[in-house]
Amino acid sequence: MMPDMPQNSLVDAIPQLDGNIPAEQFAATSPWLIAGWVIGGLAVLGGLLLWWYWRRKHRPLPAAPSPLAVSSALLDELEEALPAMRECSIRLSLIIREFLAGQAQDTSLYETHEEFTQRIDSLTTLPATCRLETQALLNTLAEYKYTGESEDNATLERALIGQTRSLFHRIVDEQQKEAELKKKLATKAP
Repeated sequence: MMPDMPQNSLVDAIPQLDGNIPAEQFAATSPWLIAGWVIGGLAVLGGLLLWWYWRRKHRPLPAAPSPLAVSSALLDELEEALPAMRECSIRLSLIIREFLAGQAQDTSLYETHEEFTQRIDSLTTLPATCRLETQALLNTLAEYKYTGESEDNATLERALIGQTRSLFHRIVDEQQKEAELKKKLATKAP
């Protein structure tokens, strides 16, 4: 507890402040001081802009979709539209060839069916277990493409789309198995 102090002594204890102080006393008188502040501010601003540009430039790009994802989306679109048999087989053949170009680096996308079937090394980049099925499916689609059949056969079209989708998944699975086997063999080799 504070001892009782008279009221006047408290007021007397507060220091007296000077009256009006001229503002010129606080103003910077040196132009070098002002220039230093401006240059410092610009340097900080420039640094922030460089940092922002660097972050924007070095932002990780989103991963490109896999050939399987792209082909699956195209198959979904084709199944939804379900055009006539000839058009369906043409589009399905193109989807297969685009998948092979992306997944197995096969050049069949840029060849006619005849060139593709006559090429000795066609589909050699595919797993051996999937080559015959891929070749048979492309031959079947070629028959429908070149016979000019334009009637709707929704059941057959859906079956071909399903067979293609299943083939794509098998190719990817077999490639992964082959890659794992190669990795195991590489680690065991002296």
